[in-house]
Amino acid sequence: MKEHNYVGLGKDANLSYFDKNERNIIDLFSNQWLITRGTEVQLSNSTCKAILIKPTSQFREMFNLDREVIVVFSPYQIFEPRSIDAIDRAFDSISSTLASLRTEEICSVIISNDDNIESKINKLLINNEEAKVIVPFSYKELLKNISNDYFIENRFRKYFYNRDLFGFNSPIQKESYFFGRRDFVQELVDKHMSSECSGIFGLRKTGKTSILFSLSRVLKAKGYPTIFIDCQDTAVYKKRWNKLLYYIISELSQKYSIKLNSKIDDYSEESASEKFAEDLKHIYIKIGKKRILLVFDEVERITFDISDEPHWKSGVDFKDFWRSLRGNFQKNQDLFSYLISSTNPLCVETRTINGSDNPIYQQIAPYYIQQFSFEQTRIMLNKLGGYMGMQFEDVVCASITQDYGGHPFLMRQVCSVINALQKDNTRPITINRIIYERAKSKFESELGREYSAMILDVLRTNYDIEFEMLEHLARGDKDFFLEHALEDSNFYTGHLIGYGVIYKSGNDYDFKIDTLKTYLAEKNKFKKLIQTNAEKIAEISARRNSIEVKLRRIVRNQLKANYGEETAKKKVIKHLHEGNITKFNRFRYNDLFDNSNSEIKLYFSKLKNLMEASWEDCFRHIFDTDVNNFSAKMTIINSLREADAHASEVKDYDMSSFRGAMGWLEEKVEQFEN
Repeated sequence: MKEHNYVGLGKDANLSYFDKNERNIIDLFSNQWLITRGTEVQLSNSTCKAILIKPTSQFREMFNLDREVIVVFSPYQIFEPRSIDAIDRAFDSISSTLASLRTEEICSVIISNDDNIESKINKLLINNEEAKVIVPFSYKELLKNISNDYFIENRFRKYFYNRDLFGFNSPIQKESYFFGRRDFVQELVDKHMSSECSGIFGLRKTGKTSILFSLSRVLKAKGYPTIFIDCQDTAVYKKRWNKLLYYIISELSQKYSIKLNSKIDDYSEESASEKFAEDLKHIYIKIGKKRILLVFDEVERITFDISDEPHWKSGVDFKDFWRSLRGNFQKNQDLFSYLISSTNPLCVETRTINGSDNPIYQQIAPYYIQQFSFEQTRIMLNKLGGYMGMQFEDVVCASITQDYGGHPFLMRQVCSVINALQKDNTRPITINRIIYERAKSKFESELGREYSAMILDVLRTNYDIEFEMLEHLARGDKDFFLEHALEDSNFYTGHLIGYGVIYKSGNDYDFKIDTLKTYLAEKNKFKKLIQTNAEKIAEISARRNSIEVKLRRIVRNQLKANYGEETAKKKVIKHLHEGNITKFNRFRYNDLFDNSNSEIKLYFSKLKNLMEASWEDCFRHIFDTDVNNFSAKMTIINSLREADAHASEVKDYDMSSFRGAMGWLEEKVEQFEN
């Protein structure tokens, strides 16, 4: 029998549970890892065996593993999907018996007697962004590679370096991937323990829901019950205020398996508040008199003025609902508290609703989620990047923090692009400025506009003055911005600073998230109020050239779609090249729209004529107007072609007319193309 010589075998590494083959496998791991513990874990209907392995310096450097990794043995020849749950339970069981922070949360190993374990694990985890990095092995392949010193290392490379731990699009639900805001979560915990209500606010993708998930995990560990009410669920915002109170009670009773005698019919408008207090006290007693936290996420869905549902939008249900909650809270502060989360703090900033007092005005101080500092960014990037074989230089961490204002979602998405660009490179790799700038350029060109629009949507939709201020600031028109910044005790800038979009330095303001500035500047580059003549001419030229290319494409496609290629070709030649029919018949249809050919001169005025000639059949539905209105706008745009060509003076009133007509045309074209 082969002698087993386990490197650094700890006093708790009892290997008596393992058979001969398993000991040979453990022996293979011991060549590169320290075996610190062997154990047997009792699960609900079965038993599994496991070891803890501590990485040597080689694995620490390659995979950013500092703590011990759990290795679970599954001796069954058919690996069932439920075995993943068994791994999690084994992880929890083993971790609970060890000192805090001793085991790796993000990684585990499974060794199975199923030869197809690798493909089965891949199928199970393919759509699970937050799954642990599970490195699978079969008994058979490990025993076959007993003398291969690189087999285990190469398998770890495959599963660590092929995962994208940055590309999360959903809220973070597991503590392993939650960074930067644990201190804030603890503040929320302390408020709840002190019978205080809380409110957190922020733009899209700032991590509000991730914070709420983390808060729930912490309170659960402390034995405090929580209920999560997702207000964007139709089961919530479609309900009237009194039925929503019953819904909360019902969800609580189901979650904690508490029988209720109340029925939904007991929650009439007259009795709902009283029944809610009665039922909540019953649940409170049954769960051991632990204060309950009610968490309302996306609360704008049940907020006056901005809800889609009439009964919430009018403010009637909003007032009755929060009067009930606030009244019961003030009478029973040991019983529960509540936390609201939203993109919009309107619900706590507005003093009155249709002449009546807002029940939660000034009860909850709005807390805007802070963006990541350089140090928080550095920790997140190097922790996640380290598992993937990427180490970020400090200067890159600083640049990412600056460029994206510490916005964790944006920063992770940029790093996801960095990871994708390194697929063919040897890892571990150091991410330097050259690599970062290349990834940033790709991100901005492909995704930056989409994400920026999504993040700014709450300002565009609900804060039109603040959004307009940002547009002026982005294009350098600071007078408008500063004029409003001084109004109403900095009310407008208070929102923008709170959301982390801008910052103030002395009496000046600038963008905190550079990518939002770039997006708005590009989007509003033709709205600058004060221009030199050269700037006017440059704008006219750029916008005419751009729209001409798009119109040419639309005309080509619409004529062909409506008339067929042969008839469409005849129409183009007839209307645009009179007297040269024979000459242009030799061209293919698409060639007639190719202005790189010196013989083809399908410019703006000719496109206008061709569109007018086929207006009803091909173009009316695109521009949603009559042909005369269309012609007038096109004439205005075309009237400044001489100024463009000869650099003559462009009057302000002519420029204003041009912008109005061109803006209309660009909007219609963009709507059609999208």
